[in-house]
Amino acid sequence: MPMSSLKSLVRPRKEVLESTLDESIFAANLGTVLQGTAPPVYGDAGEFFSRTHPSSGLKALLNLCLGRLVGAQPDAPPIIRIDTNLGGGKTHNLIALSHAVQGGLDAASAERLLSPPVRQTLDQMPGVRLAAFVGTDHGVSESESTMWGLLANQLGGASGYALVRPDDVGRTAPGTATLAELLGNEPNLIVVDEIAQYLQKADGVAVGNGTLADQTLTFLMALCEAAARVPRTVLVLTTTQDSSVFSSGTEKVVALMTRVREITGRQAHLIQPSAEADLPSILSRRLFKHVDRSYIADIAASYADALTAAEQRWESGLPAELAPVRLASRMHETWPFHPELIVLLDKRLSTNPYFQRTRGALRLLARTIQLLWKNGAASASAIHPHHLDLADGVIIRPQLTQALQQPQMEAVARADVANENEHEPSRADLIDQRYDASCIRHAATTCFVHSLHLGAAMTQGHTLATTLEPGTDADILLDGWTRLVREAWYLHQDSEGFRFKTEPSLTKMVVDRTNEVRTSQARSAAQELLENLFSSSSSTGNVRRMYLNEKAPDNLAHINICVFGWAQFKGEHGVVDYDSPPQVILDHWRQLDSGGQRRYLNHMVFIAPNAQYYDRMLKVLQRRIALDTLIQDGSVTERLSPDVLGDLTDRCNKQQLEARVAVANVMNLCWYPATNDRLELVELTVDSKARAKRNQTEVIFEQLRERGKLLTADSSPMDPARLRQMLGERLSRSITIRGVQEFMASSGSSPMLLDSGQLRTVIQNGIRMDVWDCQQANGGWVDKLDLDSFSLDEEYRLHAPGTKPEPCAPCDKPTPAACPACGEHSCVCSQPPPTSEFQSTRAPAEAIEDVVAQAQDASATRMEELILEWDAEQDAALGCVAKALHTLAQVRIHPNVDPSLSVDLDTETEGKPFTLKMTCSAPQAQMMGDSLKAILRQGEGTACTTRIVLAFPASTSVEGNEKRTIQDAVRGTMVSRSLTILKTA
Repeated sequence: MPMSSLKSLVRPRKEVLESTLDESIFAANLGTVLQGTAPPVYGDAGEFFSRTHPSSGLKALLNLCLGRLVGAQPDAPPIIRIDTNLGGGKTHNLIALSHAVQGGLDAASAERLLSPPVRQTLDQMPGVRLAAFVGTDHGVSESESTMWGLLANQLGGASGYALVRPDDVGRTAPGTATLAELLGNEPNLIVVDEIAQYLQKADGVAVGNGTLADQTLTFLMALCEAAARVPRTVLVLTTTQDSSVFSSGTEKVVALMTRVREITGRQAHLIQPSAEADLPSILSRRLFKHVDRSYIADIAASYADALTAAEQRWESGLPAELAPVRLASRMHETWPFHPELIVLLDKRLSTNPYFQRTRGALRLLARTIQLLWKNGAASASAIHPHHLDLADGVIIRPQLTQALQQPQMEAVARADVANENEHEPSRADLIDQRYDASCIRHAATTCFVHSLHLGAAMTQGHTLATTLEPGTDADILLDGWTRLVREAWYLHQDSEGFRFKTEPSLTKMVVDRTNEVRTSQARSAAQELLENLFSSSSSTGNVRRMYLNEKAPDNLAHINICVFGWAQFKGEHGVVDYDSPPQVILDHWRQLDSGGQRRYLNHMVFIAPNAQYYDRMLKVLQRRIALDTLIQDGSVTERLSPDVLGDLTDRCNKQQLEARVAVANVMNLCWYPATNDRLELVELTVDSKARAKRNQTEVIFEQLRERGKLLTADSSPMDPARLRQMLGERLSRSITIRGVQEFMASSGSSPMLLDSGQLRTVIQNGIRMDVWDCQQANGGWVDKLDLDSFSLDEEYRLHAPGTKPEPCAPCDKPTPAACPACGEHSCVCSQPPPTSEFQSTRAPAEAIEDVVAQAQDASATRMEELILEWDAEQDAALGCVAKALHTLAQVRIHPNVDPSLSVDLDTETEGKPFTLKMTCSAPQAQMMGDSLKAILRQGEGTACTTRIVLAFPASTSVEGNEKRTIQDAVRGTMVSRSLTILKTA
């Protein structure tokens, strides 16, 4: 059946719900009861016993006292000592005893409280002389009587007082004989309550060589001896174990009370007014008019089931007392109170001398029940510690923090647990708002009230299990508690568990220090991290920091990673709408800084900040700076315990990484070419610390590689058929391998080529798979490339498949060109076919030697033209032209050589593009040399190709001395590599 709520099973007393409780009803006072001035809850015997639980201590007290007084138990002890903490029920028991000896026990109460022998003789009990001394009601001035004077007057009136009058006036204790005469054979009940406070005052009054306190102790000893002599006298004396309640003279009072116990201990029977097991029933009877316990088994089972399910998910141990089966058993004993609420009241708060066990609990629970029935009893199944509403000013101040002499703890509760001002929610309330729950405040309350007991710690399992109610989401409870531990200002954790303290936790210290960090400081720290976030390398391309106005050259050799900073997006601090690339990125993609059109569009990657993460990044950086300043602040660290200092060090180390991750998360928008008309966006994922890399360009390239956009050494080889499809008509016309590389760098639909080995591999695989034919510069055809020695700079050309001639039938070698003499192939006519052009790519002098040797091997006899070509970029371009001019100056002295110079130049001067293509004679070149050098010195992003053409007369022999002259001329240029072409007749 569904579990019933408190509201349907329990009915609080009217005065509890209506807030008409007079504070005096919590302050039981024997003196006012005897004087007839006590409120009805104590003064009216019927009302009093209707609210009184028959505890074992109370029943023992009544049966022993009444049994001796009426003679039903003549062997009952004449002296009874009640020893308990303040508020432990002793005064309540004394009031019950006073009502009983005055005939206030009705039949129903007698049935509950008295044994049959005593109950049967109760009607025969003669009038009992009742005398009581309440130490807090009497002073020690000369005008006031002593303890023995007051008791004698109550027992025997004027005649009784006359027996002790000389001793009262002289403040000297009467003897045993005098007191035995006073008691006589009449039934006498003497009650001495709150003696410790009286002794503290009496110790300050001199009597002879001692004090009034000494005389009082002597009197008590004599009274005990006299009570033991007479048959129907009972002396009931109360003592307290708490010495800390006295503001001064504590050691003296402790010594005096020790003597009282020694005096009474020889003959006294010790009674505890109530035990732990009695407290739930005492509180229930005092606070509730009706309690229906018929559903307790269902309620206990529902708690056990909830704990069993939660324990499997929490993965944290539960105390043995909160194991599901044990909790269900305890629930039978304490309901409608949760067992841990009883432990809190009886074993925790009651150990504080300022919190009276029963009275303090009654005050606290009366207010709690009133608020609970008003706000939440419909859903509660039992009253937990967390139902002590710390947002209520009455509970948090007079009933807890002030009552326990810990007023400073109120500010702790306001900040972390519950705030009286609903417009300033506590840390726990803020977390509850995230989950639309209330269980985090409940957990915080549970831990807080536990901390009020000597700053005691509570384990996580203990806290959560005490908070858990049937229907509570255990996952939210655990997750929310974990957040509270991280965010609370006064919640501390150590090896014993969790506890609230008045000093700020490390979390609070960090929050306060973080609030001192200016936004500008965080922005500067973020900029420093950004400087080191992206790094250039041969494996990751060249990083261009656009926020530092660095330029991105049109570069075939490297991929440009262009990083834009948040300062370039003023106001927004980043890209807000990234459905399309910002215009500033499109401009840099299509145009050079000089204004010309960019050729290698596919060598551009753009990184831009994401505006939505910018503010969070600044907060993380502020926290990192705060932690750094804290650990460097000696005035702070010297006050921290080793555990807390270690925690601070750990937080600093973790925050360093979190700061880097925060900056990386801002810089997470990456655009790369998808076609020559469109950039594609990929959001870089670096939320977790595990993915954080020292060089974020690795993250960029990981993402591009996963999308098949980037070819690295680790990538799968590119499909030759795919490359052939992309090349299209270019392959039909034939294309150099360098041209393929340039095409891939220029085409946005092509993969980016980070590793040149990938190009070598795809060329080789294409040859093997007949995707294309490959021809060397000398006209020979290639069946296989040596991938280790093959250079992309060599003049290889790719042709459409089938371009290579079929093999010659006689020799099974590729068919050469037809012989001009006979029209047949060389293997048929035995005459080598003439070759008119020979190439070599080496240092110029060696290359000339190569091409001349090739011509001689081909039986060529006359030279027509020799071409020397080399190129360079940026700083090397000036040397490139200078070497060409030097060569021209050397070779023009030969009468048979007609040199000319061609220069192709692209550069940028004064921020404007400059392009030069010229061909001129040697004299003209010398005239323009200085101008060319001046342009090159000023230029930026320069690319330069020079070509020297040496034209020979028709009669120039391949074996003539022209070769040597030209070789001597080019050796002085120190050119390491040139393309050399010899054309023959």
